[in-house]
Amino acid sequence: MQYATLKEIQITNLMKEKNICTLEQLSIENLCEVFKVEIRYHNKTSNCLYDQDFALIYIDNRLSYYEQRFIFFHELAHIIAHEGEQNILAKGFNDLQEAQANRLALYLSMPRYLFEPFAIKYQSIDKLSDIFELPQRVIIERIHSIKREKERHEFHLRMQKVENQKKKKISTTGEDIRFN
Repeated sequence: MQYATLKEIQITNLMKEKNICTLEQLSIENLCEVFKVEIRYHNKTSNCLYDQDFALIYIDNRLSYYEQRFIFFHELAHIIAHEGEQNILAKGFNDLQEAQANRLALYLSMPRYLFEPFAIKYQSIDKLSDIFELPQRVIIERIHSIKREKERHEFHLRMQKVENQKKKKISTTGEDIRFN
C-alpha cells in the first residue's frame, strides 16, 4: 500500500497472515473460525466479551443483515485491538475505544487489497454495498478514509520536496544555519 495509516497496515498484515484473500473469506462464519470467536444472536444491544483465551460476540438480531455485519467487524476490532472492560472505563477513554473500533472495522470489513479493485471496477456505492454486504454509509466512510490517506501522503511528499529544495539551496549557497 502506497499510503496507509500504521493501523491499516497492521490490520492488512493480520488479514493476510490469516489468509483472508477473497470476499468469501470475509464471511462472519469464516472470520469466527479464523479468529476463534464464538457468535450469538439475540434481541439486545450488540457487544462482545473476551479475554486472552475466549471471545464471544453478541449481535443484535433486530438489525438489518448489513448492519449486523458491520457490528460484527466493530466488535471484532475490540477483540483484536483492546483490553479491559469498557463498562469500568472513563467516558473519554470509552469514546476513544469506540472511535478506534469503528475505524478498525472499516479496515477489517473492507481490506484495501480487496476493496480497491472492486471500487475501481464498479464505482458505485450501491454495488459496493451489495458486494461487501455493508451499509452504504460504511462504504462511503471507507472511500473517504482512503481519500484522506492519499491526500495526507501527497501533502507529505510536497513537504519533503520543499524541504529538499531548501536543503539544496543551502548547500549550493554555502549558507551556514545554526540553531541556538
